[in-house]
Amino acid sequence: MWQMLNETEPDDFICCTGITHSVRVLCKVAFEKIGITNFMDYIEIVDKYKRDEELNYLRGCSDKLFSKINVDFEYSFEQMIHEMVDYHISKI
Repeated sequence: MWQMLNETEPDDFICCTGITHSVRVLCKVAFEKIGITNFMDYIEIVDKYKRDEELNYLRGCSDKLFSKINVDFEYSFEQMIHEMVDYHISKI
């Protein structure tokens, strides 16, 4: 953010990794963090809540961000999910 704010010319950036992860992968990582390997035993997929009109593949385009700013991500997707799970467990 600091680098974006210090650009010589104002500009718009999409801040994203450019990497796609499904909700299924998020669940897998979160459940494995607490020692559950078969997360499908604990969730239910309800068809009426699926959005058929949505694109199957959604991903932010980070090309401009990477070309103009020296980006170095501090967290991987897995690290972020693990930190979220740890925080939630600490509040129980």
